[in-house]
Amino acid sequence: MKKIYVLGTLLLAELGFCQVSISALNTPYTQDFNTMTNGTTPPSLPPNWFIARLSGTSTTALTLTNNDGSANSGGVYATGTNSSNERSLAVLASSGTIPGIGLNLINNLTQNITQIEISGKSEQWRLATSTVVEKIAFAYSYDATSLSTGTGLQ
Repeated sequence: MKKIYVLGTLLLAELGFCQVSISALNTPYTQDFNTMTNGTTPPSLPPNWFIARLSGTSTTALTLTNNDGSANSGGVYATGTNSSNERSLAVLASSGTIPGIGLNLINNLTQNITQIEISGKSEQWRLATSTVVEKIAFAYSYDATSLSTGTGLQ
C-alpha cells in the first residue's frame, strides 16, 4: 500500500501518525475545519491532519491555538470569531517559525492510484512586510514518516 503525504505550507510538534483511507474511487474527502473548538477551549486538529515547524529558529513546541486573526507570533491557529463555530486553519510565519500543515492519506484500493485531484481555498489576510514574498507551497511524498522526512516532490 502506498502512503501519500499531502503538505501545504503557509496556511502549520508532530502528533501520532494516522491516515485517511482511500478505499473507493471517485469518493471525495472533505474538511472544513469547523470541528476545531473556538474561544478559550484548546482546539484540536481534525483526525489525520498534522502540523510541524519546517524551518525557523524557535525550539518551543508548535501547538494549535485559537485566534481571531489578530495574532502577531508565528504559529498555527484555529482562526475565526471567538463566538462562532466557523473555523479556518491558518498559519503565520516568522523568523522563529515557518509552519507546515500535513494530511496523511493511504491507498487501500487493490490498484494503484494514477491521479489525484486536490483543491482548496486559500486567503491572505495581511502582508507582514513589503519585502516578504507570500506564497503557498505544495509537496507530496510516497515515503514520508512525518512532515519533515521523506522524499518530497514539488
